[in-house]
Amino acid sequence: MINDADYVEAHHLVGYHLLHTARNLQLNYSVAIYERGAAQDEVRVHADSLDEPFDINSGAKLILGSTAKFRTLVTYLNVVTALHDRYADRPKAELIAEAPGRDPLTAWALTWLAQAPERGLRSMLDAAMQRRYSAAPGAFFTNGGLHQFHNFETWEDTTRPTVAEAFENSINLVYVRLMRDIREYFIAQNNDAVRAMADPSDAVTGGLLCFVLSARLARLRN
Repeated sequence: MINDADYVEAHHLVGYHLLHTARNLQLNYSVAIYERGAAQDEVRVHADSLDEPFDINSGAKLILGSTAKFRTLVTYLNVVTALHDRYADRPKAELIAEAPGRDPLTAWALTWLAQAPERGLRSMLDAAMQRRYSAAPGAFFTNGGLHQFHNFETWEDTTRPTVAEAFENSINLVYVRLMRDIREYFIAQNNDAVRAMADPSDAVTGGLLCFVLSARLARLRN
């Protein structure tokens, strides 16, 4: 039906971010519909328009531009789950006392758990998706040096969306900042790294510097 020019035109499917033309279309498409269940989501529809043994849903390799955001989101929610496992049973006073000075994600988790009337994992994950980040463009230090990041749409530059909204609209700078918080979380989990940053004279610091310099020299030789 989608290859029928009259159908395409009648349903206004030609235009910006839509089909470029209604004529001579050779499109194949797939549909997968899930029903949310109490324990897991169930596949209810799994079909495609290709009348051949090849299954588009399971056999096609798609190139998706925002898979990095999806991987970041999964890592983020795994971190929140780990923080819930670690701190959900702690008393409120202990959580409040420990929150200051921690990495951003741990500090948020401690503060949220101290104030939450219900500490269930689902509630905490939902709250994590509602955290807000600035979407303003900026420069960030990465393994490759200082990089300037921009959004795909300029209207996003002045917004402060939730993590959920940023995922829905694929807003770059929110996920750059989220990746920075994830990096800080994992650094904080490394006791050697924490000690090295707190004490520049520590032996670990010297080892880290030697490793960085060796890596830089190897890169220059190549």
